[in-house]
Amino acid sequence: LFGGAITAHIPANFEDASNHRPVPDTQEVFISRTYDTDISIIFDILERVPGSDQDALELHWDEVVASDPQRSHKLFNTQSVVLPNLVDKPVYTITGTISEKDPQTQPPLFIALLMTVVRLQEQTTDLVITVNVPFTSVGLVAGEGLLAAPGWEGELSGVPSELLQAGMMVRDKVLETFRICDWGLF
Repeated sequence: LFGGAITAHIPANFEDASNHRPVPDTQEVFISRTYDTDISIIFDILERVPGSDQDALELHWDEVVASDPQRSHKLFNTQSVVLPNLVDKPVYTITGTISEKDPQTQPPLFIALLMTVVRLQEQTTDLVITVNVPFTSVGLVAGEGLLAAPGWEGELSGVPSELLQAGMMVRDKVLETFRICDWGLF
């Protein structure tokens, strides 16, 4: 990642999106074709949000979910986590969903957002790692028991689907192996 300045485990079945479309220099994007859906991993190097960690989390979340007025969003949870290779840095995970404001299906299709924010005060940088898990069919949505589209009022079983579990495993492996090798990147 970023010319070797950062390393993390990217599953073998993920391909570099820059092979197919332009990707900004401050971003790395990888896409999978597994599970008949395009799970993606996005690494963003961003200017550090001044203020509290909570302010930063809200801003980074809003930048992703509020960028399209045709979409609605729901935040399910935020928690502090520790990365094995950055134990002294504040790190948070945010889990939520986005979907069309006027869904064409019932239950509504959605994208699960598994976002991680790494706050690097000395480098005046926030690293945002997002795993996007698209639920692109009514069957996939119906099988999901942990997350739902914004506005969904049905019951959830509390059990993540195979698709969400796959996304969570990708995120967890990325975070477990995430390492900054060259601090000069910032």
